[in-house]
Amino acid sequence: MNFKSLIIPVSILGVIGLTIGSIVSAGNTVTATVTPGNYSVSVSPASANYSGMTLSETKSSATITATSDGSLAAKINIIGADATYTTYTWTQSTTAPGTDTFVHAFSTKATAPASGATLGSDPTVEWVALDKGATYKTLVASLASAGTQDFKLDMRTPTTAGAETSFGNQYSTSVTLQAVAP
Repeated sequence: MNFKSLIIPVSILGVIGLTIGSIVSAGNTVTATVTPGNYSVSVSPASANYSGMTLSETKSSATITATSDGSLAAKINIIGADATYTTYTWTQSTTAPGTDTFVHAFSTKATAPASGATLGSDPTVEWVALDKGATYKTLVASLASAGTQDFKLDMRTPTTAGAETSFGNQYSTSVTLQAVAP
């Protein structure tokens, strides 16, 4: 390789380097701003009392109002839990009540379906069974800050009593709402 053939590639690389250097050092600035916000939800009333219920009975709650009280619009999720009395536990099901197994459902329909009506997947139309554990259902996909969403709960007691049913005692279960990014 002779000296002339080495000068051409080095010259080309030098021109590219000067061009990149001038682009990088041009001093262009991007200004970024952020407004901090939060997601939060509250409920009123904070409890639902179904009173005494027999086996294979269904009963709906009074209307409960979820309020998005954070500064940002939020997706509101809902989840249930097993029902307990001391050491006795009724297992929550998403399909149907059974022995020591109950269903807790929710609906956002303006006029809630009849208690015990068919379970489905759209809370704006029908009852939707609550999951438990870590699988939240969507109560409302997007709720503006200070916005509200009314809903009802529907309790469906076990069909038969097994070793986990203690008659005459009050079982309790929780329903948790969660506010997240829509």
